[in-house]
This record gives sequence, structure tokens and C-alpha cells, in this order.
Amino acid sequence: MACFFDVKILDVKPLAVYRGKTHTQEVLLELSNGKKISLFDPNCVIKKAAKGTKSKVSASFLSEKITKNDSSEYSVEQKPPQHASIRGKIIYLTAKKEEGRQKYYLGIIDAGVAFFSFTISALNNLKKGDFVKVNGSGNRVNIMKTKNR
Repeated sequence: MACFFDVKILDVKPLAVYRGKTHTQEVLLELSNGKKISLFDPNCVIKKAAKGTKSKVSASFLSEKITKNDSSEYSVEQKPPQHASIRGKIIYLTAKKEEGRQKYYLGIIDAGVAFFSFTISALNNLKKGDFVKVNGSGNRVNIMKTKNR
């Protein structure tokens, strides 16, 4: 369920380093509209040597705070130290149930210049086609995969 979007990798900052090996990092990206956002890279899929290159990334977040937006706005903004705030349209939504777990939902938000997959435990009246907003205060966005262009 990965949706990739175009970025330029501006910086790669190690966060958790043990015995000289980076285990997690923060990556500063420039979106196709020129805006900059920092995303958490929990698996170090972006290599430090990729700094200054163009790539495609997929990003995901776990949230309990996706709310309907009154306007049909598409945007990605970030005001450090907060995480990215996302406005867009739900283009995919499905329920999942795995043995031993409660039901949860997977979806994708089209934010205009980027796509973000998400996991949420309760829909709170959300449906495919709704315009939504995700505030950056408690929703860390993770880089999941990358493809070089």
C-alpha cells in the first residue's frame, strides 16, 4: 500500500547511534512545491550519500487525531519542532482484523504534493473521499521506503 512522492533529500541527521552505527535518523526533504519537511527514518532507508539527490519516498503515520476538514485543502506544512501537518483527501480506506488484535483501519491521504498512508484504530465517521487534517503535534511521520529516480 505504498504511494511514493517526489522529494529532494537535503540533509540526513543521525538520531540514535550505537558503536558508530546509525539506527534511526531524521531526514530533511524538499517537496515538489519547494516546501521543506523533516521526517523520521526509523529503518535508515535513506543513505547519507543520498544528500542532494532526488528520490521518491513513501511515508506513513499512526494517529488517533485525523479530523474532517471543512475546506477541500491540499497541503503539507511543518513548523519545527512539531511534526508535519497534513491536509488532504482520503483516497483509500480499508478495515483490517488480525488474529489477536482489535480491528483497525488503513488509509491513504492525498495531500497534493505527497501521499501519506496511515493507521487508525477508530474511524470517527471518516470515509473515503473526505477531506481531512492531521495536526503535527503528536503524529510523527515515518519514511517507509524509497526509490531512486
